[in-house]
Amino acid sequence: MYETFLIGLALAISLGPDFLLMTKNTLTSGRKIGYMTLLGNRCSLLVHMTFAIMGLSVILQKSVLLFSVIRILGAIYLIYLGYKTLSMRIKNKGDKKEAPKDEEQITSWQAFRSGLISNLLNPKVSLFF
Repeated sequence: MYETFLIGLALAISLGPDFLLMTKNTLTSGRKIGYMTLLGNRCSLLVHMTFAIMGLSVILQKSVLLFSVIRILGAIYLIYLGYKTLSMRIKNKGDKKEAPKDEEQITSWQAFRSGLISNLLNPKVSLFF
């Protein structure tokens, strides 16, 4: 039981993609956008809890194929987010002193959606439920 506690603690305190996404959105677009990312992230936990109550999380844990599909989709989404971030950086390389332009700012809905999708496609979360 002690080992299980330590493994759970290590997984819970490790910085994952959800934390990094929230940090990036907060630092680049402000506190409100960070909170909207957090709200999307927490709403996806409701989906995970609903699946757990309905017994779907057990099916997900037992099905190697379904778990692999979610893992691959999550990886593709993280690569997409990384590409967007790097392409924005390269585009703004010469504009170090200027504030970010309005078209580069994300909307509240985009922040909510990115937090929701990031957590829904995170296979580590489904293992906890």
